[in-house]
Amino acid sequence: MVSGLVVWNKSTGWVLGIYRSTQGLPRTETCGLTSQLRRAAVSVPVISRKVKPGYPRESLSNFWGTPEGSLVEVEAQILIAGELGCGGHDETQNWLAVTAEVGRILNRLLCSLPTRNSIPG
Repeated sequence: MVSGLVVWNKSTGWVLGIYRSTQGLPRTETCGLTSQLRRAAVSVPVISRKVKPGYPRESLSNFWGTPEGSLVEVEAQILIAGELGCGGHDETQNWLAVTAEVGRILNRLLCSLPTRNSIPG
């Protein structure tokens, strides 16, 4: 089972890397792509702070959509940054791979949570 701590560690490292990488984006993108990419990435680790052992999956519905949607947003923004020539092909592919890995970990965490019907009581 994937714990919230595993998700937190992986996704916060991912966010810090995105912050470092976006420092290289053109200054003209500070309020555009840089800001959007950072905000979308930062919202992803939030889910790991909400999950506690035995936490029912349905209780995450208010939170889960945002991090999952943010991953898709980050992927699109990484592709756009790559098309704009910000970073090389290898860097773009690396960030897409890490983003996909964070998504898989988040998905495993969600799937490991019990449903309300499976919690005794």
